[in-house]
Amino acid sequence: MAFDLASWMSKSPPLPIFQLISEPSFLPTSNPQLSASQSSVSQTSASQELNNLQTTDSVTTTPSPNQILSRQLALTLAQAADDRKGANILILNVQDVSYLADFFVIVTGFSRPQVRALSDAMETAAAAQGRIPEHIEGVSESTWVVLDYGDVIAHIMMPDQREYYSLEAFWGHAEQVPLPQSSSPVSASIHPELP
Repeated sequence: MAFDLASWMSKSPPLPIFQLISEPSFLPTSNPQLSASQSSVSQTSASQELNNLQTTDSVTTTPSPNQILSRQLALTLAQAADDRKGANILILNVQDVSYLADFFVIVTGFSRPQVRALSDAMETAAAAQGRIPEHIEGVSESTWVVLDYGDVIAHIMMPDQREYYSLEAFWGHAEQVPLPQSSSPVSASIHPELP
């Protein structure tokens, strides 16, 4: 007997997709890759980030937990790049303009060894949060390294590649995320627009 899709569909009630999406039981409660102490730190940081977002802009809608974790990862990657003397660090919130990711982190390295060092430092910082890249590209050439975490994509580029491909101009309509003030003197020269 052959399967008849039309008769099956007429007998089966439609799936309540809206209920599945809104059910809290379908949201992950913790990342299994994190230890208990790391999980509580991540949840605390995510809660603080949520409070900051809610209190700084009354027009901002409440971000989802995944959006908070994505933003936290982008800020962590930017801080790791700043610690390794990365230049022209930029975080773009592309979630409203692209399906590729929620955030792009764009960093300039001035030599191939520096690009590799930036990539390694950013990867290590993300691993401390229990995140590993889904894909890494460009390490062998080290003129443009891409760390793809799914929700956050980091681009570490030599100045010629950054100027030629001009990702900032291509994604110019995306919101720029302000970088936190760093204690390092390098940060002030990299980010003169920050107070």
